Amino acid sequence: MQGVLDAASALCSRDENLEALKLLEEALGRFPNHLGLKTMLGIVLSRLGRDNEAEAVLRSVLRRDPSDERATSALGRLLDNSLRTEEAERMYRGLLDRKPASHTVLDDLCDLLLDAEQFDEAHRLAKRHAEQFSTTYEAYSPLQHVLQAEEDNISDETDESEFDRKGLTKLASNLIEQFEIITNMEKSIGSDILAAIGHAWDLDEDAIRIAAELSRVEDAFKKHRASMPPALQNGIQSVHVEMDKRAKRT
Repeated sequence: MQGVLDAASALCSRDENLEALKLLEEALGRFPNHLGLKTMLGIVLSRLGRDNEAEAVLRSVLRRDPSDERATSALGRLLDNSLRTEEAERMYRGLLDRKPASHTVLDDLCDLLLDAEQFDEAHRLAKRHAEQFSTTYEAYSPLQHVLQAEEDNISDETDESEFDRKGLTKLASNLIEQFEIITNMEKSIGSDILAAIGHAWDLDEDAIRIAAELSRVEDAFKKHRASMPPALQNGIQSVHVEMDKRAKRT
């Protein structure tokens, strides 16, 4: 069945949704109770704009397995897109209560909260999740997404003014936290494991980007002869020290 699911996903990635639908319906004719096939069918129906059918299929999956993460994620996104956001949020939180290690569902919940401008709640949930499942790579994804979304918002605001001391201070704090996530992942998961699963290079690239952005913030403060909070200075200096160590290891 995995071959059918992979083929359907590949067809969807090329927007060949009708072909994916045909493939799944044929497979379900042989294996009508396969939950993975039914979940993928619901996703494809949603992509085709057949939301009522998609919802019915996904709910049938969840009746049989209320803890199915992919079906929950797919149905939650469908509900959110249909302006039934509160229902989607209740469903996400319900699954996370039953199955806390549902990393994708938490990511979806955080996206929903960010859209509702509830950054503090999204950050609280994502940070707690990363701490709770610190040895799992996927557990950090929600927190990374939340912080990157905040970084984008702050950057847009600070770019509109010549010098926004408060905004740049907030941006630096955000970047330092993003950098700390990278070092925490390397310590808790292990650099060798991260390399083995193909994520070490991405983290190195992100660390370089963050250090460069922090240097840009420092330059802005120097240019305008503005003082930077000591705690922030220390945090930025720690990033530069760590980057020097990383450079020597390569």
